[in-house]
Amino acid sequence: MDLFYNKFYRALASRKEETAIFNLLLETAKEERLRGQRILNFLKNNIKLKKGLVFDLGAGTGGVLSIFKDAGFETFGVDLNANYLKFGIEQGLNLKKGGIEEFLKYPEKANIIILSHVLEHIHDPNKHLKRMWDCLKPEGYLLVIVPGFLNLHKGYKHLMSTFVFEHLYYFY
Repeated sequence: MDLFYNKFYRALASRKEETAIFNLLLETAKEERLRGQRILNFLKNNIKLKKGLVFDLGAGTGGVLSIFKDAGFETFGVDLNANYLKFGIEQGLNLKKGGIEEFLKYPEKANIIILSHVLEHIHDPNKHLKRMWDCLKPEGYLLVIVPGFLNLHKGYKHLMSTFVFEHLYYFY
């Protein structure tokens, strides 16, 4: 999994040439920031949101976290792609290569954990979700966003972007 997500996933998922990596990073960061703003707005409208620590699993360039950081939250994200992480770190974000094990090592637990378009890539989602609870404060929130069959028209730009080999699971 590490080799696939570090070397091939982003290039395959974006259908772009490796030589266009910088433009891909910029485009991805912009898309992630838009998603981050939607997530922050959703949380503000649906829970009593207090400032605190936000974890992002599958953080990519850190675009989602950048929105939370700008709003005054402490942030920490992990991803498997070194190029995306480097881009985000250069933007001043607290990112590290790895997965949930990095959250378990973090000196404090999160108020919010975000898994946005991640769960469909994980071999054992139930086990993974149970481990997430160990990283979360008792009054914390776990936000899981997955592409779903009932909302295909709202998700990806192209239907075939949903039905890809890196998606191990599909949700309603």
